[in-house]
Amino acid sequence: MPGKSLGAGSQRSLASASGEEEGGAWAALLAGPLRRQASERDAGDGAGGAVVRTASQRKKQLSAATAAARERRGSALPSAAYQHRLFGVSALCCAWSPVVPLPPGSGSNAAAPADAGSPRRGGATEPPAAPATEPAAAVEAAAACCCFLAVGAKGGRVWVWRYRLPQQHSASEAQGDASEAFILVGSLPGPPRAWATSLAWQLLPGEGGAPGSLVLAAGYSDGSVALHGAEARALAALPAQQAPRPAAMQRWAEACAPDHRGVTCLSLQLCPGAAAAAACGCGTGQRLLVAAGRSAGSLAAWCSGELGGSSSTEHAKALSSGAARLVAVGAQGTRPVTGLSWLPHQQWQAGHPLFLAATQEGEVACWRLTASAAVGGAGGAGLALQRTDSAPQPWGRRKKKEQGHCAMGLAVSRCGLFVAVPRLSLSPRAEIVK
Repeated sequence: MPGKSLGAGSQRSLASASGEEEGGAWAALLAGPLRRQASERDAGDGAGGAVVRTASQRKKQLSAATAAARERRGSALPSAAYQHRLFGVSALCCAWSPVVPLPPGSGSNAAAPADAGSPRRGGATEPPAAPATEPAAAVEAAAACCCFLAVGAKGGRVWVWRYRLPQQHSASEAQGDASEAFILVGSLPGPPRAWATSLAWQLLPGEGGAPGSLVLAAGYSDGSVALHGAEARALAALPAQQAPRPAAMQRWAEACAPDHRGVTCLSLQLCPGAAAAAACGCGTGQRLLVAAGRSAGSLAAWCSGELGGSSSTEHAKALSSGAARLVAVGAQGTRPVTGLSWLPHQQWQAGHPLFLAATQEGEVACWRLTASAAVGGAGGAGLALQRTDSAPQPWGRRKKKEQGHCAMGLAVSRCGLFVAVPRLSLSPRAEIVK
């Protein structure tokens, strides 16, 4: 009612309600403002019913009271600490690894026996469940596999999570909480004053076709590309890490040096021995190829040494020595590269690796990686990029008025015959600013 001031009971009820929101710290702070508000309302009614304080002023007053209460409780954070925590939980990129079998006897592979009866009330047990239609060997093999999720944060670290694949999938029944199957196995430090912007995995073969080593390529905002590696089974057997969390993988090589041209996309592929000689100009062993798209239309390519062995130690030695690299600045326009992918081996030209790259200018080009003796590298050979038009393209001849539609990404099918490129759906008459 106008003209009536808030009584002591009303003040206590409002103060207690506000105290429930902020942990009870507002009770004493609101008592004074409420009394002043009641007196101002009485004064306003006497002056013709005009309200002295606006809603925005009352909101600012409550915000100041909240900040003062938190500061007295000791929960106020410095700006640097708050920014560090905010960047630590700000995820920018992620990537899934190939499926890796869990080692026998792993703690994360323990599963409840399916043939044991469950206890009933009174001590009796229920009969075992009927055998599944799927073979037991296939079910056990599916339950003994895992994969890894790498997440890059603005704080500079890359977090590695292990996900145990479910034993069975059902589209009709509700699945359990998937977060219970994730285990944090560690993190990877990044370069100073930089953060991960793109991630990609590659599984290197081991002895007898078994999984050998897992390689994680991380592209950073300063233009560098780091290759981290670990033995696949050893990484799958790591227990859940608690703080302080050690590095889950070792840094094996640096594919690109920092030059302040941020990495926007990555693509990894194994190069067969026959194509390795054509690509790198030396040796006939299997190699690892890395292609990176960067800002300002820059492209980078990297070729490892021969992957002659099957152990993680030999793989680390091959990646850290005998590599050739190439950085082509402004090779594809002046806008950032938004999508990049290697083509399958069946689409290569005379053994030369091919990859597609898309930019914000709307252009999708095919590049061929060849050896160049003019570029210094391992064994006196280097890498060179040549543009080619004979590889499968994602679209036919486009009209001139449709050129410039921004390409937002790129995806190549397994056979290499189909390429999907999402674009901005702009009208041909719309003005496109490059």
